[in-house]
Parts: sequence; structure tokens; C-alpha cells
Amino acid sequence: MSNKIKLVVALVLSISLAACGGGSSSSTNPLEKYVGTYTGCNNHQKSTTTISTTSYDQASVSTTTDIFENSDCTGANLGTHTDSSPVTVTYRAAANLPVSGIGSTVQNLTIDIINILLPPVSQSLTGSGVNGLCVNYTGGSYCYSTPPTSAVSSEGGFYMVGNLLYSLTFVNGVYQTDSVVLTKTS
Repeated sequence: MSNKIKLVVALVLSISLAACGGGSSSSTNPLEKYVGTYTGCNNHQKSTTTISTTSYDQASVSTTTDIFENSDCTGANLGTHTDSSPVTVTYRAAANLPVSGIGSTVQNLTIDIINILLPPVSQSLTGSGVNGLCVNYTGGSYCYSTPPTSAVSSEGGFYMVGNLLYSLTFVNGVYQTDSVVLTKTS
């Protein structure tokens, strides 16, 4: 290829990249780092969450929760809860904000802020300990609320340290960790 053709090709590529906002990694989903399967146990409930990207700035989050006889998620599996549709999260920005529940005090951490959309869903609750919307275990029960009949949206965040994923909710001006910390398993 002649130098003149190389120069024209380089010029066309430069103009194209400038028109697209430069040569940044704009085709990479900022939620890609969270893709995988996570598990966590909290007071009889073992959650298995799968995150997969669906478009440039969105991800799908599906969770199955098993309720066990013992609080450390061992013993008989008494019930399994699933929703008919996944939650959609949309990336908004990365920001350094106050977060509580990671460590002993509120601290500023760089988190990924997300919009959360829970579509209208039906839920499935099956197992030997199921009674209505509750799963009974020795000494107590865990009950689910009726799922929404219309879409519900909220603001939240993701924060990851090593293989630990913290799901964050926005409450009174502070991001707070949910009760279950998930460990990436794949």
C-alpha cells in the first residue's frame, strides 16, 4: 500500500474516531466486571444470583433463593423462591459516595450507581416447608410479600472487593449494603 493511501486511511479513521467521541472503550459495558454467578447465606436463606450483560449499559439479574432448616444454610432445603422475570439494572455513573455496612463506619467508596427496574413478576415458591407465601423452619419462618403488579424502579449501586459483591440501596442520602454479601463462584 502506498504512503498516500496509508495517510488517507489514517485520516479517515481519525475523523471517524473523533466523530464517535474518540478511541475510548465505549463499546465495553461498565457492568461487565460483575458478570457471573454469586452465592450468599443469611439466616436460613441461600441466594444464588446470576448477572449477565444485555446491552451497552444494562445487565440482567436473576436470583433463586433456597430456604434451609438451619440458619447457616445447611440441612433440609424447605423451599425455593424464584421470580418469573429478571431485574434489569442500568449503569448511571461511577462516583465516590458515602456507604454504610462495609466496615464499622460510613466511608466514602467509589461505587457504580445503577437504576434498578423490577418488572411485574409472578413468583414461584415450592418445597416441603411452604405455607402460602411463607417457608417454615424449626423456630420460625421466612415470608415473601406479594410481587408488584406494575414495574418498580429505584436507585442502587454495586461495589466489589475481590470476589465479594455488595449490592447497595440508597436510603436517606447514604448507600447501604443489603443483608447478604455475595461471593462470586463463577
